[in-house]
Amino acid sequence: MTIRLTRDADADIADILRYTRDEFGLPQTARYRDFIRRAFGMIDDDPMRPGSRVLEQFGPHVRMFHLGSAAGRRSGAAHIVVYHIGEQSGQGWRITVLRILHERMEPDRHLSDLP
Repeated sequence: MTIRLTRDADADIADILRYTRDEFGLPQTARYRDFIRRAFGMIDDDPMRPGSRVLEQFGPHVRMFHLGSAAGRRSGAAHIVVYHIGEQSGQGWRITVLRILHERMEPDRHLSDLP
């Protein structure tokens, strides 16, 4: 996988999994961790995949992808992966996950780590 995470994205994952564990237990935490991994794999396979969309206010290279697509149903997850697509190299696109935000959060208010 050619995906890199910012410190904010790492912290987001830790916070999401901690909250999920505390509120819903370890089995749901494991499922949610799998949704995140699956979403990263889907983005890595095709960063412009159907279901993702450009966040135009940040330029054409910043996109978002809902974890519900990785879960197989929209109600299965409540977060979006916000990522930046860098130039393609011999190993594929350089993808940086900027944040993982709750679907109700405004990306404009939470993105400061743009490449």
